[in-house]
Amino acid sequence: ELELKFFYSIVPSSCFMCVSGAVFGFFSGTGRTKIIATVNTSMCVLNIVFDYALIYGVPFLRIPSMGIVGAGLATSICAMLGMFWAMIVFLKEKQEMYPTRRLLNFQWWRLTKLAYYGMPSGLQVLLGSGGFTFFQFMIGYMGANELTTSSILITLNNLAFAVIIGFCDATS
Repeated sequence: ELELKFFYSIVPSSCFMCVSGAVFGFFSGTGRTKIIATVNTSMCVLNIVFDYALIYGVPFLRIPSMGIVGAGLATSICAMLGMFWAMIVFLKEKQEMYPTRRLLNFQWWRLTKLAYYGMPSGLQVLLGSGGFTFFQFMIGYMGANELTTSSILITLNNLAFAVIIGFCDATS
C-alpha cells in the first residue's frame, strides 16, 4: 500500500524530468554544461531540505508529517522547480546565435524520419528490457533467496560496467 502512495506522488516528477532533459540537451549541445550542473545540484540540495520537511513535518510552519508520500512529493516539487528554472534560462536565451523561438514550427517529415530511424532502436530496448524483466519474474517464482542472489549479482555487474560506461561518456 505504501509503495503505491509513493509511486503516485513521484510519477509527476518523470514528466518534469522529460521536459528538463530536452532543455538540458540544448545546453549540453551548445557546450554550456555549467547551467545543467547548477540547476541539478541546486535541486538536489533543495530536495534534501524538502524531504526533511515533508517526511518529518515542520510544526512551526504548519507542514504535517507525510512519511513516504512526502518523499515523493518533495522529489516531484523539486523536479518541477528545476524544469521551470531550466525553461526560464532557455527562454531568456539570446536569439541571434540560436533562433529557437523563431523555428518553433512543427515539421511532420522530421517526425517520420525520427520514427523511421528510432523505431528499431526503441524496439531493441523494449525487447531487451522486457526479456530482462521476464527473466527476473521467473527467478522471483523460484524463491526469495534466488531473487536476492540474482539482484546482488546484477548490481555487481552494473557496478563493473558503470566505470566503463563512464569512461565512454567522458571520451565522447
